[in-house]
Amino acid sequence: MSGSKTSWPLHIVPLADFREHDIDMHCWCHPTLDDGWEYGQEKIYVHHSMDGREQFEEGKRLPS
Repeated sequence: MSGSKTSWPLHIVPLADFREHDIDMHCWCHPTLDDGWEYGQEKIYVHHSMDGREQFEEGKRLPS
């Protein structure tokens, strides 16, 4: 793909969350640095949803 560029750091943001996220590391959700990040690699920040959906996805919480 010519002409396409990725802007680093990369931010992974939940879709259709209750509140809009700031696309930076100072967001209200306190994004975390991706576990796979190693020194010298580009950083990827994972934002957390207000509704806690990632707890279901990771198996930490079951539907009530």
